Amino acid sequence: MATETAHERGSAYVPAPTSPPAAMGEAEDRSRGRGHNIVPTSSSTLTKESTVADYDHHPPESSSPPPSFSTILRMLSLGLLSASPTLLLIRFGARTSLPHVCIYIGLLLVPPLCARKCDVQSGIMRWILGFVLLIVTSSFKSGFLLASCDGMVMKGVLYAITALWECSNVVLIIGGKDLLRRYNIDRDGPSDIVLLALAPCQVKFIPRENDTNGIDNNLCSLSSGRSGRRFVHITTCLLGASGLYFALVSFQTIRTVVTSFVLIELEILVLMSSMAVVILDIPSHLWQVIHDLLASTSWFAPSYSVHQLSTTTPKVILPYGWIYTSKSTREFWSRWSRPAMQLIRHLFYYPLGGRDRWYLSIPIMFLINASSHFDLSYALVGDRAEVY
Repeated sequence: MATETAHERGSAYVPAPTSPPAAMGEAEDRSRGRGHNIVPTSSSTLTKESTVADYDHHPPESSSPPPSFSTILRMLSLGLLSASPTLLLIRFGARTSLPHVCIYIGLLLVPPLCARKCDVQSGIMRWILGFVLLIVTSSFKSGFLLASCDGMVMKGVLYAITALWECSNVVLIIGGKDLLRRYNIDRDGPSDIVLLALAPCQVKFIPRENDTNGIDNNLCSLSSGRSGRRFVHITTCLLGASGLYFALVSFQTIRTVVTSFVLIELEILVLMSSMAVVILDIPSHLWQVIHDLLASTSWFAPSYSVHQLSTTTPKVILPYGWIYTSKSTREFWSRWSRPAMQLIRHLFYYPLGGRDRWYLSIPIMFLINASSHFDLSYALVGDRAEVY
């Protein structure tokens, strides 16, 4: 496993550790802490990932002027259109007003813009700023954006989607310039920041792979197979969850056997839930597909010829990866609820000592994570103790 460094933390809280890695270490990267943990590597992709790693260490310096207002406006339009399925789901699923949606979009733009503009060296100040913005955004969401949503399932889904969105944006402030560098985010150009803020998940900017005609192969995700693999991943999990639910509901024998043993019943429920939660990957997947289709059009393509976007293209990181082939606890948590786990690590794990004080940082991190889930469940469901 990789050794955690101060550069990987994106913070000045903890000195370089000398103790063995903890189970909940830096889960974003199992190899070098450069954002390549999302898909397990293979020998066929080694050359490509080496190129990306070299780009991380030595990002090209752009000599082009800052993007114009029209370019920023196009990137804003591109980001909004890419996020339109998620925004429409929030608008009509929560039955909220259009002004509330617009205010929420504005709140989502603030953390990435602060991460780019505010060159705060103090880790404590970044922590305070990020925590305050997270509280403000979450409070507005609970008090106004989703206040009119009555359905428990819809409210839970919207809470989860927006929470992952907020975590992805706020952690950029707490992580500081090292975290921005890890995702190849240009601190001098607002175009990529706008796209990043309007994606409902984590985003990494990877080098463009232009062919002989100058077309970026990374934008052609449908033909390259990236979107196809993600579609198979999402479809497989959702079909698996639906199949388990159908079997339990339709066949009395299966239901009797499962409910007769508490351990088996819990395992089935956990397996079904872990598959069903992949539905939260759909907004991120749709964002990538729509972005790739629109970015190659004549209206948005010129914007990619300026500043950092001339050499990089955004690639979303699905919040929930394929956990069933995980070989270790560390690998499991590197694929589970990535935005939330990353934020919790930067908020609590690193400040409490990280691996040097694993006996303190890991239990407290899990306690806070469990408490937040309990509070959310109580807000959505309420006290159902009388049912049992």
